[in-house]
Amino acid sequence: IDDVNGNSRDGIHTACMAGSWMSVVYGFAGFSDYGGKFSFNPQIPSSWKKLKFSLALKGSILDVTLTHDAAEYSLRKESAGVSLRHRNVEFTLGAGEKKTFGLAPKLKALLFDLDGVITNTAELHYRAWKEMADREGLIFNQEINKKLLGISREASLAVILEANKVVWSKEKREKACYEKNERYKELISSLGKDDILPGIENLLKEAYDQGISCALASSSKNAPAIIKALGLEKYFECSLSKPLDFSAGIKAKPQPDIFLNAAESAGVWYTDCLGIEDARSGVCAIKSAGIKACGIKSSGDDVSAADIIFDSTKDLSLEKLKKLFC
Repeated sequence: IDDVNGNSRDGIHTACMAGSWMSVVYGFAGFSDYGGKFSFNPQIPSSWKKLKFSLALKGSILDVTLTHDAAEYSLRKESAGVSLRHRNVEFTLGAGEKKTFGLAPKLKALLFDLDGVITNTAELHYRAWKEMADREGLIFNQEINKKLLGISREASLAVILEANKVVWSKEKREKACYEKNERYKELISSLGKDDILPGIENLLKEAYDQGISCALASSSKNAPAIIKALGLEKYFECSLSKPLDFSAGIKAKPQPDIFLNAAESAGVWYTDCLGIEDARSGVCAIKSAGIKACGIKSSGDDVSAADIIFDSTKDLSLEKLKKLFC
């Protein structure tokens, strides 16, 4: 240690030094000791080659080495065993053991929007909303319908009511949403294999064969019923076994919640995922989640913010998607 700037005559500011250390370890290394549980989510700056430090954890000494490609956790020989978590993977190290995790992003999961990506139930939605609007004497047309892309049932009704400059009570809104959904579910029963959009089943099969997980990222409460009607259950087991619970505070698109939840259901860290969307709000949700985005232009919505764009689902290619991670 040397007094390079000649400013330590009255001592050194240890609190400042501790703050710098914390910014590196708790910040760039993503260390957390909340609740006595030790976890890491490393993201070191592009200008750094390596970050290396040691931690004393409950009497054990852990050496951590981070590069852009890997994270290595090594427990010294004189240490007792310690339980750790690297991103979403829990593991235990014994004395003298080490474990290495790759940090370079790799495509491990595809997160699919439903409407306009896997199938097109827009016409079914339109028919159900149109019948409701006609009963209530409301104007509802394709122009209004375009504004319903990628948003929830309740938000869709709000758009329709606003377009008609009418206000309904909470009870009437809930009744209208319920009746629309019941009619929509009746229409869903008519779906079959022929309603899967071109190229989607081949993409699902290819991903399945290569061990790449697939998960649904849809706000539709009817998504499980639609997937079953299309005969695609085996590709989306993780989503069907744990459907979205909006009562838990999950926010609709363009907020990132739905895509982050889909990544979690697939058991894959978000940086190793790719989301596929045909709506602007969906692409915004993907990007807000820090996930790579694939945009489908077939709906006519603006998907220009996506990392890769296809004119139609029939043009989707797993090899092209994987190149985003090279």
